[in-house]
Amino acid sequence: MRCQSGMENSMSISETKASLNAAAEILEKALADGNPEQIPPDALGRLMAAATRGFAVLHEASDYSSVFGPQESSVTATDVVVTTSAMLRAANVAVFELDMWQTIMRGRGPAIQGERD
Repeated sequence: MRCQSGMENSMSISETKASLNAAAEILEKALADGNPEQIPPDALGRLMAAATRGFAVLHEASDYSSVFGPQESSVTATDVVVTTSAMLRAANVAVFELDMWQTIMRGRGPAIQGERD
């Protein structure tokens, strides 16, 4: 199997997990050190796009709904709103369209419904 970059895709699940964890650690360290300029926007954009596609595929395949993982997250409501707004603009999706999408998808799980049983 070939990746988009043309490189052979031969990473094991454990190697993939280690690489993704390393990327997360690099970002977390740059933010914790107060050095966001160390985060290249183009690389972060690629990572955001891949993570978004990966989450969508996992959600469709298994109703995976833990956006920030099983551990406690330091992501704030402001972080979510800023990122979500930028993603909606990039995909040319209006907030009312998002609401319509959620209405259509009701019953698929708490991550989409936003409701608790």
